[in-house]
Amino acid sequence: MLIVHIGGRDNACLVAFDKETGKEKWKALNDDASYSSPIIINQAGKRVLVCLTGRRLVGLNPANGELYWECPYEPSRMVIAVPTPVFYNNYLFVSSFYDGSMLVKLDPNSPNAEIVWHRKGPDEINTDALHGIITTSVIIADRIYGLDSYGQFRCLDLRTGDRIWENLDVVPKARWATIHMVQNKDRTWIFNERGELIISRLSPEGFEEISRTRLIEPTTGQLGQRGGVCWAHPAYAYKRIYIRNDNELLCADLSAKN
Repeated sequence: MLIVHIGGRDNACLVAFDKETGKEKWKALNDDASYSSPIIINQAGKRVLVCLTGRRLVGLNPANGELYWECPYEPSRMVIAVPTPVFYNNYLFVSSFYDGSMLVKLDPNSPNAEIVWHRKGPDEINTDALHGIITTSVIIADRIYGLDSYGQFRCLDLRTGDRIWENLDVVPKARWATIHMVQNKDRTWIFNERGELIISRLSPEGFEEISRTRLIEPTTGQLGQRGGVCWAHPAYAYKRIYIRNDNELLCADLSAKN
């Protein structure tokens, strides 16, 4: 099946289609949609479909759309939740621009979930924990690494949401600043909205930059401010990176030359 998050009417927030024919297999929930993509995880010996909708984090049976559990995440203003939920050691982490971040603990023995913490500041400028806009965070050794609403790169304690450090070197500070991260062993590969590829190490001690290179120029089709942006997530395959702006698709060789 192909399962999509569309926010349709009449119980069609999530819809599953036969991947060969396009025939509808099931639909579920009357929620508004967010921008977040659903994922499949394993919980208590079951495959569980996890999705952050426009009003809650849910776990469903991917075979038929049956609701297993839900944790409320009501929007205080408009829904701007783009990051994908992050699954780590029976925890789920989600974040949004206006409504801060939430950590949910999953029951390893049954398909249930409970909120560990939900922290947000008074607005998207005066933030607490992490107010993510587009960037999906990474979790390494009980630490959350993510980008706040104006480009502040932060490390949080997983179990409390307390801030350990903040860094302003990863991407220039600006409203809706964006990076995309992929973990490769002990290194975090970061592609930022300025078209730069950064190889780094992340730890509770701080952000360590190993290398940085400009691969592609920002363009203004997605955002006319600050000379444009590169907001499309890159793809990695065969020691190459594939990236795009609004004008071109580029492949760069990442293999070592010596």
